Amino acid sequence: MKKVLIVYKIYSDEESTKGILRKMLEQARSLERLGAAVDMVNLHSKGIQVDGKLFVLKSLYSPSARRSFELFDFFAQLKNLPNLAKYDVIYIRYSPTSLGLLGLLKYIKKVNAHCKVFLELATYPYIHEYKGYKKLAAQIIAYRHKYLKKYVHRIITVGNEQNIWGIPVVSIKNAIDPESYKLKNSVSVPGVIRLILVSTFWHWHGIDRLISGLIHYMGSQPKYTVYLTLIGEGAELSKIREMAEHPAVKENIFFFPSAYGGELNQFFDQADIAIGTLAVDRINLTECSALKHREYGARGIPFVYAGSDKSFDDKDFVLSLPLGEKAVDFKEIERFYEGLVAQPQRFSPAAIKERVSKDLSWEAQLGFILE
Repeated sequence: MKKVLIVYKIYSDEESTKGILRKMLEQARSLERLGAAVDMVNLHSKGIQVDGKLFVLKSLYSPSARRSFELFDFFAQLKNLPNLAKYDVIYIRYSPTSLGLLGLLKYIKKVNAHCKVFLELATYPYIHEYKGYKKLAAQIIAYRHKYLKKYVHRIITVGNEQNIWGIPVVSIKNAIDPESYKLKNSVSVPGVIRLILVSTFWHWHGIDRLISGLIHYMGSQPKYTVYLTLIGEGAELSKIREMAEHPAVKENIFFFPSAYGGELNQFFDQADIAIGTLAVDRINLTECSALKHREYGARGIPFVYAGSDKSFDDKDFVLSLPLGEKAVDFKEIERFYEGLVAQPQRFSPAAIKERVSKDLSWEAQLGFILE
């Protein structure tokens, strides 16, 4: 039985990282179904956790304490993990804003020479996602990248690169555990289109494009009444709320706090179309592999995004819009909706999920790390 350690520098008790935490848990469950024994390491406001139990005690409630610990101490502390010499595979979600990773990798090589280290880059290039001290830290740490090839077996990313920092790249698609998502159970309402977006709201999600388009559509004798449900938190929330006060859409946009898993079932049961990522070009990308797209597919709901997502570009239950700063054209959403309603069997939740489930699983995407 292969022993696997998964390391994510995220907080298990922080609202904004719950979606990423779910990804880690689903990766672990999938590898366990393939026969591996998996341990997980992550942060908590009280320190570092291993499989949900505190391994390092440290109060990380204040922003200054977090910044210091994340930058200097997190990876260094992992040298003290009791079973570090016994793992066959170590899977690390790369953090561009942490010193100590190189030292940890050197130590792993010393105590566990047979271990294969995989480094996951959530996005690449990533520098455009950062601002302020985080961007500066990422730029300073970047000079160490040339040394990583001595210790990292493969880089894993959703992009098209063949080689990053002198390390071979394995390109995968983001994935989920499809069976953990309930199919939506809703019927269309004549004259109404109900949209839903579940997210941590960042500027590259392009929700401002969506609301601008909705303002124009609802203010110009619309064919349908469109309602938009937004679920989540994030840096762009105040800006979005301000836009939603426009008289043309004030009664059509609804805000709810972050929700996960089964908490979301009731919302999807009252939705016709989901909204994905609409502005990845703002971080110099043209493609994305957003987890929410996969969750939408697993729930069997048609959805809209801008740019490219290779898992869905050829699927007829998605609408791919152009990137750019123009407002979303709701006439396109209108036509898309009418096409869905015209073929209810083809676009039923069960039919949509059946067409994507196999490709969406972490077993299909990550199984190779156990070879």
